[in-house]
Amino acid sequence: MLLAVIASALLTASPASAAPARVDLQGTLEEVHAHTRSKGTSGWMLSTRAGRRVPLLLARDRVPRSGSQVRVQGIRWRSSVLVQKLKKLPGGVVARASVAPRGELKTAVVMFNFTDDRSRPFSAEQVREALFTGQRSANAFLSEESHGAVSLAGRDQPDGDVLGWYEIDASETACMGTNWDWLDKANAAVAAAGKSLEGYDHVIYLHPATTACAWSGIGALGGDWSVFNGEIALWLTGHELGHNYGFEHAGKAYCVDAENRPVAVSSNCSVGEYDDPYDIMGNRQQRRSSVIRQLQAGWLPQANVTTVTQSGAYTLAALEHRLDATQGLRIPRGDGRSYWLEFRRPAGVFDDFAPGDAAVNGVTIRLADDGPAAVTELIDTNPAGPKGAHDEPLAVGRTFTDAKHGIQVTTHAAAEAGATVTVTLGPVAAVEEAAVTPAAAPVPVAPAPAPAPAPEPAPAPVTTPAPSPAAPKTTSMLGNEFISTAEAESRSPNSVLLQAISARRGSARVAVGLLRTVDGRALALGRGRVPRLDLRFRPTARLLSRGGSLRLHARSRRGCRAEVLTRTTGGWRRIARVDVGRRFREATVALPAGALRRVLDVRVGCRRAPQALDIDAASLISA
Repeated sequence: MLLAVIASALLTASPASAAPARVDLQGTLEEVHAHTRSKGTSGWMLSTRAGRRVPLLLARDRVPRSGSQVRVQGIRWRSSVLVQKLKKLPGGVVARASVAPRGELKTAVVMFNFTDDRSRPFSAEQVREALFTGQRSANAFLSEESHGAVSLAGRDQPDGDVLGWYEIDASETACMGTNWDWLDKANAAVAAAGKSLEGYDHVIYLHPATTACAWSGIGALGGDWSVFNGEIALWLTGHELGHNYGFEHAGKAYCVDAENRPVAVSSNCSVGEYDDPYDIMGNRQQRRSSVIRQLQAGWLPQANVTTVTQSGAYTLAALEHRLDATQGLRIPRGDGRSYWLEFRRPAGVFDDFAPGDAAVNGVTIRLADDGPAAVTELIDTNPAGPKGAHDEPLAVGRTFTDAKHGIQVTTHAAAEAGATVTVTLGPVAAVEEAAVTPAAAPVPVAPAPAPAPAPEPAPAPVTTPAPSPAAPKTTSMLGNEFISTAEAESRSPNSVLLQAISARRGSARVAVGLLRTVDGRALALGRGRVPRLDLRFRPTARLLSRGGSLRLHARSRRGCRAEVLTRTTGGWRRIARVDVGRRFREATVALPAGALRRVLDVRVGCRRAPQALDIDAASLISA
């Protein structure tokens, strides 16, 4: 994935004896998402004032908004920077992370290939059809879901500017180049051909598919660029352009009760970040974005979303058309998050639901943070249904109950005229979530206006309520590729978190650790002094079965020792130990095959003097 590129650079960095180069850079912070057909990951980059893009390795929960102007200080390891200090500079956010652009967006596609792969898998006309002119092109999709507010066109040609192919001086074997310079070289090739990329709202880069890049495409959140790895299908192009508009992913909540039975909502939930089948920001279904995103973009009038503050009956018109009617319900939970309700009907090219699909026979419920929405969470109101059945919406006659927050929703009707629900606020009986209950007497549905586009211009984007303060989260930067995050225990203020980055070195699967103190002081693989390093995490299946080694590039002025312990039924058992010397060197702790259990604890401590341990790098390598 994207950060695996960074990790690979770390693993092949300068020898242990060489001091890492320190850097001090300023520029625009960009959150970058990378995706395959089934999963993805995210990371951070700095777009410097000199026009370069530099991958950053840092703790995600400590990062300002994408598009912020920042100063980065840290250590350079090949093409990336291990961030030790990150400071937000004065000035507003320059990225489109809260408001999608409007109108005709000037877009260029730059096609390039490599010294060891001069293939041209697509013609200019094929690319133009996929991005600009085809019935199921990215342009057609964006125009349909924005109700005509957005379209893609070329600066020079109305039907789209497709440039190249350009042959750059780079190998396909190092993803994005040794110094992340593929795009720089592609831009130089465009200039050498007498063309300019000035005046474009979007620049899309396309190259032949290479296995060196584990992703199909990447896009900057709120940015103006994206890269496609030999793929131009709509599931990818529409998704990455959505990120360029500031849209985060559309996920699905998976909840269980105290007996580990699946339920619609509980205090024990995980989120599948790409599992919403009714939103292009979720899985590979090319459906229009949810009411949350359309409101965020300003494509839906604020007046068309009703915030529920009292119990009663509410009617929802279908989301597919611009109407003078309620098309979304927001039900605040009182904890900085809200439920969002919407209703859909078969319409247009992309919301071509079958008459029996759950989305058009019930009300879809999502959970999202108030304020600028992060990942949205689809609520499965039929959690006991078959896997992959796409039956999450609340069907007629069913009731969804969130007893903890005093919210109950019942669907009474879902038809061409609209959907009718009853919302009950206040104490409710703690029943099984989304249980089938007898429907109340149907509430008459007011006739919905004809689905004709509204002539008035779209309103200004809505500002949603600010979220309630929340404790920092230790969030993986690698999504599904994430190997482990150590949960620091409160017993020691000097505990450190390990965030692992998955990479491959030869045939070995490797994780490189990112160290960060609980109180926010960064030790991001850079040289920093800590009296004690305590990492707790779950090893990979490969490490469990084959064993491996923990490697520390560290030094100690006196008496420091690294230990690896594993949890057994009788408590913690030490399986390896190594002393850390006075000079920087790589100290290796062997992890025998068959000796590991599901939880490992790595402890590095100094017996006498505090502040005696310098950690420069740590890696966990499977055999």
